[in-house]
Amino acid sequence: MIFSLIFYVFAQDPSWEVRKDPLREGLSLYTHIVPNTKMISVMFRYRLFDDFPDGSAHFVEHLMFAYRDQEQTYDQILENIGGESQGRTDLATIKLNVRIPIESWNAWVQLERNRQEFVCNNIEDDIFESQRMVIVQEYMQGMTSLKRAYAQELREAVFGNRELGRSVIGSIDDISDWSKEQICAYMNRIIVRASVDVFVVGDIGGIDVGHDIQTIFSTHRRAEVVPVEEQKFTLSQIEHTGTQETLYILWPIPDQIHDDTILLRYWMLMMTHTRFGVLHKNGIQARGWMEYGSQGGYLLLHVQGKKVSDLERDIRDHMYGLGGWMTVWRYASLVSKVYHRSVIHSWKTLDGRLLWLEQCLQEDALATCFEIRDDFSNRDLDRVKKQWLRWDQASTLRVVSP
Repeated sequence: MIFSLIFYVFAQDPSWEVRKDPLREGLSLYTHIVPNTKMISVMFRYRLFDDFPDGSAHFVEHLMFAYRDQEQTYDQILENIGGESQGRTDLATIKLNVRIPIESWNAWVQLERNRQEFVCNNIEDDIFESQRMVIVQEYMQGMTSLKRAYAQELREAVFGNRELGRSVIGSIDDISDWSKEQICAYMNRIIVRASVDVFVVGDIGGIDVGHDIQTIFSTHRRAEVVPVEEQKFTLSQIEHTGTQETLYILWPIPDQIHDDTILLRYWMLMMTHTRFGVLHKNGIQARGWMEYGSQGGYLLLHVQGKKVSDLERDIRDHMYGLGGWMTVWRYASLVSKVYHRSVIHSWKTLDGRLLWLEQCLQEDALATCFEIRDDFSNRDLDRVKKQWLRWDQASTLRVVSP
């Protein structure tokens, strides 16, 4: 379920109109017409409930495409009509992306309607267990269990049991222990009760998209209101003893559609990108990632390669101010070019526009959603660092030598 790397470049003067249609309670449609494209990109975004255990929504995401018809899987049927699919889960949502040729739209609508009506309990046990093993492999391919445990300990210390304190993928014990009945109960609740935002981008001028999306979703759906809990955090300083000194730094950051979010992503890539990142150039091994919930998110930085005291001093001395590492590597680092090509200019691609549309949901932002700047000034970067990445707002977990 991997999207093709082939992108579609659009006309020089496209229409930037974005239309929002509340189809019924709990179901909203966002459309953006891109002329002269042969494909249509669709995203279903399910808003998660706050009382789901860690990692259970990620398991549900893997089962969303478990529909079969006459021994063919959803993905096989989709490939037969020229389409592709991909799923992603974060702390607040499950996102299912599909891309199909325009001429296959009607066939896909029927396929998607069948998938929406598919009951989790009909999934064969061997398919269910195979998806469990896929998730275990994803878990093992990431950080080591000890590093995951440290990161999770810091998240819980800062955010408690709230949304941002949870793990998207869960623990290895969770993944192993969940029964089919438990996961199916979560999945059925999401399918029937979760609010859904549907984003459609492409040459859809001749398609009654609203009618077709209504057709896909059962009329028996009754959306359940998801209360949005304010995300609170507690500054935490944790220390452990270990053989390899390492430092975890966590900063609370704004939500995904905040104006500063792109700058924060850019800063993280500039600091941590393998081989070309600023920290790597200064002899520090670094990994950074960002997660978002329904309100706000966090940036978590994991660094090692020196004594913890030296790591803290280097980061505090060089990450702030116009004379810091960011200025030195602003134009020289290859990651700058990679970032601008893949993110800033991604609005030139079908999937890129879908991403921008999803991030520009606020009513006052829709009209200017695609007014993307091509460059960031050092002053902009410095302002964002001083606003969101202040050292006095950082929580840390230190692993020091005995």
